[in-house]
Amino acid sequence: MEEVVGAFIPITGIIFVFGIPIIAIIFAALGYIRKKRHDAEVRIALIQNGVDAETAKVLLANQEDSKSKKFQSLRTGCAFLGVGLGAATVAIAGIPQGSIYFWLVIAAGVGVGLVAAFVIEYMLTRKEKKNDAQ
Repeated sequence: MEEVVGAFIPITGIIFVFGIPIIAIIFAALGYIRKKRHDAEVRIALIQNGVDAETAKVLLANQEDSKSKKFQSLRTGCAFLGVGLGAATVAIAGIPQGSIYFWLVIAAGVGVGLVAAFVIEYMLTRKEKKNDAQ
């Protein structure tokens, strides 16, 4: 029985190493194609309705994309900081690396980092809106 289970470990590893990135690439490509199709449909609708060029530029501007990309480095940095804090916590607590608790502490560190990024982003966005209102 152990031989059968032992044979599935390399197969599972190969599936995870190659399968997950391939699936991620496929879904990213499908999302990109879907977005381009939607943008083309919007442009066609604008042309058919006789919207002038200046209004079309304003309508087609991707303001939401720029806002979400604005804080991407903050999110990534805080997530990596959380990984570091989780790893430091694991080292200080003396948790063995093969243990499930090792990964739980690392994941909790990432979660804390992302929550910190959210709070910082929220405060900066609120401050920016307050400045725009004045």
